[in-house]
Amino acid sequence: MRKNNGSIGEGKAEDCPVKEIQRALRGRPDGKSDDERGVTMEMMMRIEKYVTAAEKIIVGLCLALMSIGVFANVITRYFFGSTIRGAEEGVRYLMVWLVLIGGALAISQGSHLSGSIQSVIVHGKKSTHILNSVLDLLALVFGVSFLYYCYDFFKASIEMVSWAQDINVPMPIVYLAFPLGSLMFVAHFVVRLVIRLKRGWESEG
Repeated sequence: MRKNNGSIGEGKAEDCPVKEIQRALRGRPDGKSDDERGVTMEMMMRIEKYVTAAEKIIVGLCLALMSIGVFANVITRYFFGSTIRGAEEGVRYLMVWLVLIGGALAISQGSHLSGSIQSVIVHGKKSTHILNSVLDLLALVFGVSFLYYCYDFFKASIEMVSWAQDINVPMPIVYLAFPLGSLMFVAHFVVRLVIRLKRGWESEG
């Protein structure tokens, strides 16, 4: 039987810089220390690790509570002809947390939708690196701006002291998802940008 040397999907898209630096940190051929590199990559990866772990816990809890709430509400409606008071409202607010925190988690996993038009716009490894760095910087600027307005929004919700109508939960707890999610968003892109720029400096050095 003849062995096929080529395989479909052999060419892979560019890996997330965080995942690439994780592989690089396991074994360094140049033997340089972090001080010699100028940027402490272990600290960057530690931030990424803790933020990602917190996001996974929050997303997991939101999914579990949403599933329980929806399932219990369906059972009571089908068998008893009534719904659980506050179930729909609680699931709606959990969805807010899930979207904002899950969106930040998708950054570290490289799970956001992306286009492949950069291969048409730019050519060459250096040009692609510059384009990706600019895109990360723009995303970081957007994240910082979003964080600023989310903080004002959260601060205003504390001053209003409003409560959810059915589940009787302070609304600032619900709105906390906005500054927290945007802060995680910013943290991921700071790590991505530092790693990407450092990788570019090392390749040119």
